[in-house]
Amino acid sequence: MSGLRKNTCATCGETKNYSSFTKSDLNNFCYAKQNVRCTECKAQGHTAHRGPYVSQSHTEHQCGRCDDAKTKFHFRFTNNVRHTVCRDCETVTCPLCDTEVSCGAYQKKQLDNHFTCGVGLLCKVCAEKGFTIQDSNTYKCNTCLIHLGCRMFNTKEIYNFNQRGGKLICRMCYDSIAKQKRYDTDREKQLKRISRTSKRKGCTCGSRAEHAPRCPMHITRAGERTYPWCDVMSVTDSKWLQKRKQRKTQ
Repeated sequence: MSGLRKNTCATCGETKNYSSFTKSDLNNFCYAKQNVRCTECKAQGHTAHRGPYVSQSHTEHQCGRCDDAKTKFHFRFTNNVRHTVCRDCETVTCPLCDTEVSCGAYQKKQLDNHFTCGVGLLCKVCAEKGFTIQDSNTYKCNTCLIHLGCRMFNTKEIYNFNQRGGKLICRMCYDSIAKQKRYDTDREKQLKRISRTSKRKGCTCGSRAEHAPRCPMHITRAGERTYPWCDVMSVTDSKWLQKRKQRKTQ
């Protein structure tokens, strides 16, 4: 039994075998050099960092940025090395715009991947523009002429563009175009329904100077301006509907 590894409980102060501690506490002790408590003290609800036998050599560290003395729990521990800057003062540099961002803006898993595996973290501005760590290239939308990241475009279009070039349209412009198409379709249906009730749908005499008396476009009073469907819609709607029909026949 003398050959078993032992550790001191920070709560009761007794030196016990490793079997008296949980696996999680042993990992914290071996890899993070943290004070731990035995399973008996843990069952009683005691905490290690507030115990009377806490190792004083690991209780406080001085932050290299704010110069405040804080407990070791305020300092990140990665790759068996404790950071010299506390969590409150830690910043991450965006690899695209070189902007320093506070670590509080990221999730814990993102920070762990960054400090442990070296995975880059983008700032909020670059992320909103569609840039990613995997693809930091800039793509130009041929509609709005704005330079954006790959996430602002359709994935298949980005692949085709990288393979053979061509034009790109961002998601915002796609949504705007689709919205305009839906509006034009609804407007066309409404105007067509109105035009069916018109008695002046268009010229039947073929004259552009002066329409015949029986022609629907014949001027019946002074100052009257006739155009297709002039009795049921405005001249703006009439011109728009005519262009719409001409476009479909071409």
